[in-house]
Amino acid sequence: MAKKIPILQIGGQNWQTEQSLSDKLEWHYYSFERIEELLSELDQIQSEQIQLKTLRQEREEVLTTLFDEELDEQAKVELEEFLRTSKSFKELEKEIKRLQKKIDTSLKFSALVLSDDTYPESIMPILDLFKVYEIFYPQGSHATGWLQEELRKRMAQSYDATKKSEFAHTLSQGLFVGQYGAKVHIDDLEVSPNFAGTIQMKGRKKLILEGEFEPDYRQIALFRFNVQYNADQFLNLFLEHETSSECSLQMTVRLIPDGATDHIVKEWKIEGEELRNQVVIDAEISGYLFISILAKGSGRVEIGDLHYRFSRNGLGEFILGGERIVDENLQEVFTYFEPADFKPPLCVYFSGFRTAEGFEGFWMMKSMKTPFMLICDPRLDGGAFYLGSKELEDKIQQKIQDKLDFLGFDSSQLILSGMSMGTFGASYYGAKLKPHGIVVSKPLLSLGDMALAEHLNRPGGFPTSLDLLHSNYHSMDTEAAEKLNNRFWDLMEPNVYESTKFAVAYMKEDDYDSTAFEKLVRTSRETGARILGRGYSGRHLDGSDVTSSWFIKQYRDMLKKDFNRE
Repeated sequence: MAKKIPILQIGGQNWQTEQSLSDKLEWHYYSFERIEELLSELDQIQSEQIQLKTLRQEREEVLTTLFDEELDEQAKVELEEFLRTSKSFKELEKEIKRLQKKIDTSLKFSALVLSDDTYPESIMPILDLFKVYEIFYPQGSHATGWLQEELRKRMAQSYDATKKSEFAHTLSQGLFVGQYGAKVHIDDLEVSPNFAGTIQMKGRKKLILEGEFEPDYRQIALFRFNVQYNADQFLNLFLEHETSSECSLQMTVRLIPDGATDHIVKEWKIEGEELRNQVVIDAEISGYLFISILAKGSGRVEIGDLHYRFSRNGLGEFILGGERIVDENLQEVFTYFEPADFKPPLCVYFSGFRTAEGFEGFWMMKSMKTPFMLICDPRLDGGAFYLGSKELEDKIQQKIQDKLDFLGFDSSQLILSGMSMGTFGASYYGAKLKPHGIVVSKPLLSLGDMALAEHLNRPGGFPTSLDLLHSNYHSMDTEAAEKLNNRFWDLMEPNVYESTKFAVAYMKEDDYDSTAFEKLVRTSRETGARILGRGYSGRHLDGSDVTSSWFIKQYRDMLKKDFNRE
């Protein structure tokens, strides 16, 4: 049986006495009168943690002495014999194990539910137990003063207090550790033999069906491979698609339980506006999802990849607090933000190309101990370089600006960064946001040239570059490539980077974009960019360890020298 999720509730009324809550939860309720009792328990745990740390230091000192090279062999033999027979050392080891076991089984919580509007300041040590986004308070709460500010700092999330059972269910399946997202590509889409219209592939991005469909919904395609479903977690499904005005699309999802082949236990039919959003799959039985596409009317249907992701059902995209940006064309980008200590700068990291969907660089950015933001792009095979419609790009830029405003920072307190694909996002939005610094590794800036290199210089090396070119300009000729190049280089106006420092690690024989660093330096006379560069021998996919190390070093140097960050 799966381990239960421990939830701490503090308030006037225990939810467990009001209604039945999910048996996946381990519910810990403390009334206002019992807050001191909880604080006492927490103090005891803290005291034991300090004691454990002290005992471990004592043991470490003894063992360090044992391996001291200055000790002669006789002294080492005597010390080893002492450790083997010493009652005091055995007692030390025994006490360490006892304390560790006690701490491991002590109070630990995955989330804090505040069910009232007002609380005494004495709960502050309790709030400190929780990470950002792990505290929940009722919508419409009238929290004021210190509590309102603490909820803001800790990025607390609101819930609908009129739907406690539903919220508890969300907690039971939405607080898992980690993230997961993948996609079923159109290569795995099989068109119905009964479809009599025209079929066209738009690169590896879209399957286009055009013709007369039935008056009522009829299957036009199905995905050959099923999607696995685990009843312990929500699952999001999102289908990239477009239709002409005269036809409608429906996605049918059927759940087949583990061990069965033709037994359907639940079915979802998604269409219209609902199909334009992520669909949450929630069922009590694990199994496999068989997914088919239906259409009615006449006209044109474009079907793209089917995304499936572990879902938190409103608690965050991929990880707690993650946010989704989507435009009218159903193109997505995701962001995550942590305010840390609310001191400058805000460090933004654009994920590199990754076939697994989700955020990249979480622990690296968290280790900087500054406010940080992650941005990831799940489109195409592993990202569409953060380009898109004006609506999508404006929303990305505005999301970064919103976080600056939340922190009370301006653009001089902003650093943008990224590796490989992420370098384009950092440099492109850097030209618009005017940050203090841009830290990049393996820059890719002339995306049109990157696509053209697929023909001769790098055949089959990065076919996504061709999809990127075609999705933006519906062509793959040199004229379209030049337009794609100019998406970045047209931004290189006089003094566009006059307030920006660049730290750039690049590959000298880069086979994706061989001129990125050279052109960045050449245009710096006009743009005003101050550039620190370091070149390494190799092609684009070589030398990741050394370029990543240099990237992190330059990041930390910029934080230390320009923002007094240690």
